[in-house]
Amino acid sequence: MTSAADSTPLSRRIGWGLRGALITADVLLSTACHSLFLLLLKPLMCRLLGREDLYWRIEGFLFERIFGHVATWTHTAGYRLCLHGDAIPNQAYSSRTLVICNHVSTADVPTLFYLWVNSHPCPIPNLWWVMDVLFKWTPFGWVSQVHRDHFILQGKETRQGTLAEFSRSVARTYLQLPRNWCVIFPEGGFHYKRIAASNRFAEKHGLPPMDHVTYPRVGAIYAFAEALRTASPADGAGLDYIIDMTIGYQDNKPHGLDDIVLGWSKSSTVHVNQRVFNVSKDAVPLESSDELLTWLYSRWQEKNSQLDEFYRTGEFPTTRHCPVEFHWPNIILGYLVSAGYIYLMYRLACFVFVVFGLLF
Repeated sequence: MTSAADSTPLSRRIGWGLRGALITADVLLSTACHSLFLLLLKPLMCRLLGREDLYWRIEGFLFERIFGHVATWTHTAGYRLCLHGDAIPNQAYSSRTLVICNHVSTADVPTLFYLWVNSHPCPIPNLWWVMDVLFKWTPFGWVSQVHRDHFILQGKETRQGTLAEFSRSVARTYLQLPRNWCVIFPEGGFHYKRIAASNRFAEKHGLPPMDHVTYPRVGAIYAFAEALRTASPADGAGLDYIIDMTIGYQDNKPHGLDDIVLGWSKSSTVHVNQRVFNVSKDAVPLESSDELLTWLYSRWQEKNSQLDEFYRTGEFPTTRHCPVEFHWPNIILGYLVSAGYIYLMYRLACFVFVVFGLLF
């Protein structure tokens, strides 16, 4: 029997390979030069000129540009995005805001960047991402290290120490830098990896089983809220908004990062439903971890019901339905900026080689 892969024309396979090679080169060159440029710029701006505020504005601008590359790969692979649910109030972009989201596949993060790169205002420059420590030494992990994102070590054995370190990181990084949005995936892993364990947990604790999401963990969310709540007023602390995002993939067939990079899967539309909670007006219980866990479970059970309807009807049960427009001018600007600091790093490398040649 001939498989679908075997029957694929050679020209298409070559196209996939060329696209993969180009995107790999884009990843390595743009992230390495981005990180090196900012590592060289930081001592100049912060120590010599005493303009740390200006350095972080520049870094935020470049951080947004670099993730425009990710949005471009998603768009050119044939994927589109449709937004449902609440509109985000303008004040949430400049307030202490927590973003929580279900975790389905490796395409979830590119989906969020696709949405935010094309949002106005764009939250990416002041984003603080909480991610697994495994990503720390990947190319985009280099970028996130420069941006001072937080890498968290998962596991029962290290949980208490990890949460204590995370709380310290909130105080010394999130509250000290120009950061507003903190992004956490509370499920702690991909759906297909956790669904069986999640439903065993539900059965053990008398909770309803779920098909489309897994029961979330409250530790990092409570630690984040508690760190803000107990910080000094001078830090402008206090959680103002929670944005609950639900990602649904067309026909319940999530694509992955390999589909985005190689572009070999059928194009489809990804749907994102978002609910916005004003912490004070909506009485979100942040002071008690038990009450917050109950609130979080309720959100995830609602999420499961919404996804159940979405996979039956193709629509989330909301009145707002807004296709996300892709803004090419911003993307082109991002690639021009990347080309600029790639050229600067090339000239710097040439200069270093000339100096070493003269000395040795």
